[in-house]
Amino acid sequence: MEGAEISLSGNRIAYARRYLAFHPNRRGEDRTVVVRDLRSSKIVYRARGDWSSLGADGTLATALFNDPVSFAGTLSWYSPASPRRRRLPNRVEVFSSSPLVYAGGRIAYIRSYDVRGAELAVTDLDGNETIHARFQAPEQLEAFAFDGSRLAFAHTRFRRDQGSSDDGLPSICVGDDVLVQPNATVVEVHQLTDATRMPAAQLPSVPAYRSAAAERPECPTRD
Repeated sequence: MEGAEISLSGNRIAYARRYLAFHPNRRGEDRTVVVRDLRSSKIVYRARGDWSSLGADGTLATALFNDPVSFAGTLSWYSPASPRRRRLPNRVEVFSSSPLVYAGGRIAYIRSYDVRGAELAVTDLDGNETIHARFQAPEQLEAFAFDGSRLAFAHTRFRRDQGSSDDGLPSICVGDDVLVQPNATVVEVHQLTDATRMPAAQLPSVPAYRSAAAERPECPTRD
């Protein structure tokens, strides 16, 4: 077990190298998270969180949502060397899945997420954050992953032009009709040494799946 580098999690249990994190309450009503050292079989510390992410160094990042009428929560972390809660000034938002991932001394998390759009940020353990992606509705952030140095995210890109321009979304021919694909899921991977991401309207275009509009073949026609 000690040689494993992956994290196995479903928010109720996570395993990373020599550490195991789990919720002891089977009904899922308790926010307590227990972190155990598998080498010594001892409990290293107990934490509190609605969502958590365990790193290979035994650090556990948590998101806690105490206000029932707000979708914003608090971001905190615990570690074997510092087993008490270290609350950060950063706010984390409710997401469709876990809103945070810890790796390599940093936390990637959902900074904002609502009908207007989303922001994906990374912070160190002192709360110094950098926003790496912004999406404005109707574009949506669907999922993200983080390994400490690379940030990957999937988002929905909508076609602004339903007609002649080729923006990377393919058309489908059905008989003599051209059915324009209105959107697609795009996956991007970025090194965190890259410059901070720009707002969605200024993001670089997705490489086209086909040739330019003037060169691509249209659907065949019949007499």
